[in-house]
Amino acid sequence: MSNIKAQKMIVVGSSQVIPEVVGEGMIFVVDLSLGYDSWVDINFPDQDYGREYHFQYDFVLDWGDGFTEIVTESGLKSHNYGVDTGIFEIIITGICEAISVGGGE
Repeated sequence: MSNIKAQKMIVVGSSQVIPEVVGEGMIFVVDLSLGYDSWVDINFPDQDYGREYHFQYDFVLDWGDGFTEIVTESGLKSHNYGVDTGIFEIIITGICEAISVGGGE
């Protein structure tokens, strides 16, 4: 796993993201009471469009509710918290070169 500068991102609804530097890793604070439902989608794109470079992934994705997974390739990751309200910290630790965050509708 790599050393990456961390950002804390507060996800409001399905599109607003407010970054804040916090240390190592990447943290997203998700408040489900501000969103549409209990689903959260995170996309890890394959390549930098317009270039031949493919993004690299090798990290642990901690959804903040006890469920974690290892991500080593691009693609969409979706998680259902099973509740309509609650605040969860999603933590990404390792190599994550690109990310797109949204909420399910």
